[in-house]
Amino acid sequence: MIVNNERDLKIVGVIDWEWSYAGPCQLFCSPPHWLLLDSPNYWFKDDNSVATRYEKFLEMFLRILEEEEGAILRDVPLDERPSALMRECKEDGRMWFHCIIRQGFNGPDMLVWERLRVATPDFDRLVEAVSEEKITTFVQEKMVALAKYKLKRDKKREWFDQIMCTASQS
Repeated sequence: MIVNNERDLKIVGVIDWEWSYAGPCQLFCSPPHWLLLDSPNYWFKDDNSVATRYEKFLEMFLRILEEEEGAILRDVPLDERPSALMRECKEDGRMWFHCIIRQGFNGPDMLVWERLRVATPDFDRLVEAVSEEKITTFVQEKMVALAKYKLKRDKKREWFDQIMCTASQS
């Protein structure tokens, strides 16, 4: 909510953040992951039909985007338009990395990992460079951090609930 000042607290506007997103600008020109409505993070690498459908829909999306850019972005060089940047992101494999960081991690049986592995020539060497001990330590540290986060979150929820209860009684 937006209020007029700290003293009056009169509501002058409301912002609906439900469908908002904040992320690195590099993700802006990554091909859309929602073309099939089902996240690429759930596509199994052995399911070629879903990958083929996505490629078909992505090509259709990029063709329509290029048509719209031609009408709207006449002064923008072709190689700087979103469609060109998306094609570049698809061709060099960054789009698969973007899927992983945007939607979370999943296993090696998923299409995004397979495509990232193909796009990264030294993928296996990079994976082998991290010892099992380091991975275990990292996971343990993250689990401790998650527990601390949940504790803080729960305390904030209690605090907020108390404030809301007090405010509703006045």
